[in-house]
Amino acid sequence: MTDADNQLDREIGDEKTMLCQLLSPWSVPPSWTPSTDLKHFKGVKLDKEGKVKLVDLDGNQLTGIINLAKLPGGLQELNLRYNQLTGTIDLTQLPDGLKNLRLSGNQLSGNINLTKLPQGMHVPAPLQTQPASYLKPFFLSHTALN
Repeated sequence: MTDADNQLDREIGDEKTMLCQLLSPWSVPPSWTPSTDLKHFKGVKLDKEGKVKLVDLDGNQLTGIINLAKLPGGLQELNLRYNQLTGTIDLTQLPDGLKNLRLSGNQLSGNINLTKLPQGMHVPAPLQTQPASYLKPFFLSHTALN
């Protein structure tokens, strides 16, 4: 194995750990264990190098507190809509490459900061010129976030 192969293996291992921490202590899909290969994680799509690019767990009855602080750096889309996630969320440390974030339909609460969203995050054209407060319904409808 080359040094580049070893580095990629470490990065993929780190992404697996990050995903398992993202979901702790939720009732996660049975396939989400540290011993499972990432390509077998339910709702996860990988890029050509085997890195996480999409997590889609829409409507999976996940429970617990969401932790967005340590998402894989290459993650482009995170969809956790319509679960039973609770607590407050921190949107100030999202990966730079994140383009789509879907958290609506959960029991999230508290204040949010929409001023540090990733630069490439998809925001519909009519909302791009609006203040951050207008973005809340797009990302977080059906929550109690302020």
